[in-house]
Amino acid sequence: IPRVFINKYSGIEAVGIFTVLSYFIIVGSIFINSICQYLSPRISTAWNTDVSAFKTYFKIALGISGLLGFFAIVLSMLLGDYILEIIYGKSYVIYKHELVLVMCAGLFLYFATVLGYTLTAIGIIKQQVYLFSVLLILTLLVSYFYIPYYGLTGGIYTLIISYIFQCLLAFSMIFFHLKGKQE
Repeated sequence: IPRVFINKYSGIEAVGIFTVLSYFIIVGSIFINSICQYLSPRISTAWNTDVSAFKTYFKIALGISGLLGFFAIVLSMLLGDYILEIIYGKSYVIYKHELVLVMCAGLFLYFATVLGYTLTAIGIIKQQVYLFSVLLILTLLVSYFYIPYYGLTGGIYTLIISYIFQCLLAFSMIFFHLKGKQE
């Protein structure tokens, strides 16, 4: 969705830059998806048999995603200009600030990935349709209000806000079901 708005308000070049910068968080997503696929059966089994083990696996997955996201932010702050120059050339070095913002979005994407896998592992499937419907509307609204005024940076803010809300909604669903399970 942000790409459509960026194209409309900032042009195809900005879409390209947004896409190129977004690829950095895809690398982390591959790693987090692997961890989640490994832990999902354990989370599912623990949910049904041992809530304390569930909490442990859940914390481990969140911890790994948090560390990866934090590391990516720090790395982009310290070496972002060097990384951009090596991979894309000198003309991209001016987007170091945007790279750091994308890595902030990545942190929340990694948390959201863990939360999504957890929702699926514990059998909360149907409710995810509502979660993603709300996120779709939110993303459209944030894109509409941010991107015309902030362009590329507005698109990145849209990612950050959308991923934060996805985390909040997914975490609250897990917490609600966990609280009901413990009563």
